[in-house]
Amino acid sequence: MKIIQQWIVVIFIITILIAVSGCIISNTTQNESVNATGTNINSNSNNSTNYISASKAKELAVKYNNQAGASIGSAKLTPETPKLSTYQGIKVWIVPIYNSEAKSALYSIYINAQDGSRVS
Repeated sequence: MKIIQQWIVVIFIITILIAVSGCIISNTTQNESVNATGTNINSNSNNSTNYISASKAKELAVKYNNQAGASIGSAKLTPETPKLSTYQGIKVWIVPIYNSEAKSALYSIYINAQDGSRVS
């Protein structure tokens, strides 16, 4: 009789542990999305705003840079890894422009993360 009581207690404890672990797992879920650079962006709102990708922002930076006729002698100007930020209340990709000859960043181009336009 005592063995049956011990088994009932063990089964009861296991059942409680399984129930509690299910509650803990379901309560720790997070609303996360991953942007093109692999960075998590946590959001608790239901805003369905979609941003252009970092690679698209980089392409646009090249386009805007070429339109401005930017060049420095034989140096090659290349865009570096964009970073998502907020500038003047607008979500933007900040794309540093790198000088291959001087091996340094010269300036940054700000690309609107929603519509791809250049922000100045």
